[in-house]
Amino acid sequence: MAADQTKALELKYAAVMILIVIAVVGLFRMGRDEVSLCREVFRGLVEGKASVQRHIDWDHLQAMGVDVAATYGSMTTAQARAKYRRLFIEHFSKGFRSTDGELKGFVNWRIEANTPQQIVVAADYKGREKTLLFSLPASGTKKITGIQWAQ
Repeated sequence: MAADQTKALELKYAAVMILIVIAVVGLFRMGRDEVSLCREVFRGLVEGKASVQRHIDWDHLQAMGVDVAATYGSMTTAQARAKYRRLFIEHFSKGFRSTDGELKGFVNWRIEANTPQQIVVAADYKGREKTLLFSLPASGTKKITGIQWAQ
């Protein structure tokens, strides 16, 4: 009987350890996924890649002090919205290049804030002493809802 109890205790201990490992790995990956997404979207915007469209929440996007969502929401046809998305990405890329911005200058990518409503990813712009912030919803589909310079 004691051997059976010892075996049951060992199995419970093993199950608890597995759950702890899964939780730790999940917590470690949680922030990394959002940071990776923001880096990918930012790179795509800078490079003018239309493929990043799918990672942006156009219906809620606030970018560089502009209510992109309001303009986007006023578009009545799918063609107009598609053109707006394409032009936004083109202009973002051109604007970045016109300021002599360098993608490699963005360092220290990290989770800046994590609330039940929103996750904020930050990247410091080395040499210009600025921080760029990306907002995403904390739950549901992870899409960029904001791109702003920190105040």
